[in-house]
Amino acid sequence: MGKVPTYRIFSLSLLIIITVISMEIWKPVVGYEGHYEVSNLGRVRSVPKVLSPWTNNSEYQYVTLKVAGINDGKKRNRSVHSLVAEAFVENPEGLREVNHKNEIKDDNRSDNLEWATRQYNCNYGERTEKFRETHRRNGKMNKAVIQRTMDGEFIARHRSMKDAAEAIGGTASCISNVIAGRNSHHMNFKWEYDA
Repeated sequence: MGKVPTYRIFSLSLLIIITVISMEIWKPVVGYEGHYEVSNLGRVRSVPKVLSPWTNNSEYQYVTLKVAGINDGKKRNRSVHSLVAEAFVENPEGLREVNHKNEIKDDNRSDNLEWATRQYNCNYGERTEKFRETHRRNGKMNKAVIQRTMDGEFIARHRSMKDAAEAIGGTASCISNVIAGRNSHHMNFKWEYDA
């Protein structure tokens, strides 16, 4: 079988790109109507310029929005997945978190997003098993943790994150996120390793 000429591959690639872009649907960003729009493919634009997202430490994509007269003209960083979900994903239960179904944090297509509870989001897919395996290997799963009020007052010492999670009806992975500094609290408690 002969080699496919380069111009045919380029033409096919261009046709695919044109087809995908022609299927792109744009809707106003909630609270920034007339200034910013978000697409079902996970792109954000300041009408009509498409913005370049930046990635935070947790590997989620963000854009910075700023409009005089909105939010006192202050810049506001918003996650792209939240903007897409607000515009394209139904949320009849009024849930506050957005889950990436395929667990790829920069895949912000509307058909890859769903509204979720905090617990569902923390336990979704393979991330919980990866977390457990990592923490089993370095012994952190069995390290004692301290539970504190939001004001920092001591509540209890738990033998492990797993024991703490069971005691409060939460998840060990979310407690770990607080200890690692990725979240400020879990189940309205602050967490730290026992020294």
